[in-house]
Amino acid sequence: MPDTRPIFLVDCDGILADLPEIWYRRHNKTCPVCVKPLTIDMVTDWNTHQFVDCGKMVYEYLNDPTIWRDVRPIKGSKRTLARMSAYVRPIVVTTVTSGRLARFNRIAWIRRHFPCVNPYDIVITANKRCVRGDIILDDAAHNLVDHTAERLVLDYPWNRNFSDALRVFNWDDVEARVREYLELGVPDGRPRHLRPSERGD
Repeated sequence: MPDTRPIFLVDCDGILADLPEIWYRRHNKTCPVCVKPLTIDMVTDWNTHQFVDCGKMVYEYLNDPTIWRDVRPIKGSKRTLARMSAYVRPIVVTTVTSGRLARFNRIAWIRRHFPCVNPYDIVITANKRCVRGDIILDDAAHNLVDHTAERLVLDYPWNRNFSDALRVFNWDDVEARVREYLELGVPDGRPRHLRPSERGD
């Protein structure tokens, strides 16, 4: 029987997984170059290397296959996504990383913490705009620009200059916005985009 639930595209890093927390902590503890600790509030642009003395070396921590051993789920994500899976089909769309083992461990982490996601609904891609869905939740503005789905952006300092999406602040907010979107509907049964007035803009 075909799955008729609306498709909810969900990012992993920073949305399901609190990757910045462990990434920054490892960097601050072991970086041989940087003196000033890296914090989320410092990172006001997607390119994290602009805010550290070690430059692009900061990304090497993400390719460490052991990093996923210590990553914790974002508060509320497990409970809320499990509940939402009754009425949306969650597809986790995550970006390509250069470390093969780190990529494998990320998928294993998703399967362990989010059993509500079908293993076949974990997508690794370099271009999220190629993955079609009804709603997309991400923290990276470049993944949301020109995406055909209804766009939700989870608030972080690095995306606060991005305004072409519904801004959400936690997973309770995510669920409320998704329910609001799905309840609007259109006559042919497909969901429709929220108009600016309905976004509270």
